[in-house]
Amino acid sequence: MPEARTVSAGNIGDQRDAVAGLSSSIVKGSKGLMIQTRVGSVIMMSMAEAGPHTGMADSYMNRFADLFAQRAGQAEAGERPSAGMTASAR
Repeated sequence: MPEARTVSAGNIGDQRDAVAGLSSSIVKGSKGLMIQTRVGSVIMMSMAEAGPHTGMADSYMNRFADLFAQRAGQAEAGERPSAGMTASAR
């Protein structure tokens, strides 16, 4: 990811790392976010991109990555994964 810098991914999964930088379009002012998460033996990658002049917080993907990590943990434990995410007006 061009001009990548480490950002906080919170406390998602067993291990995690996250970076933010230019989007894959490499257009000045664009932004890309990527979070890599491990839950047990499952490794997931969550990505988001925004064009120039579009605000996107570094924490934008944290809720989605956390949701996927929880579902992966449930599936790995042999449980039926719950579904859904409640929208919020933040």
